[in-house]
Amino acid sequence: MTTRKYRISYDLKSPGRDYEPVYDYLNGFANTRPLESVWIVKSTKTATTIRDEIKALTDSSDALFVVDITGKAWAALRVGTAAAWLKAPLD
Repeated sequence: MTTRKYRISYDLKSPGRDYEPVYDYLNGFANTRPLESVWIVKSTKTATTIRDEIKALTDSSDALFVVDITGKAWAALRVGTAAAWLKAPLD
């Protein structure tokens, strides 16, 4: 299976809810976090699988966006080390 890079963005809307399981799940991947609610992960899973696995850890009011950004079709500004991480080879 091919390793891909995914941008994962979320709006976790339940005040006071413990979202630690979501963060633990995302930290299970090689990742970088250029913005507070944006993660970029490397995975052989599909975007749909990642979405469904995160969905199981969130509330019905939470929003989630997972998109494959493998390749060079991206641009960034002031994202710290995330740009270098994105440019690095997948393997």
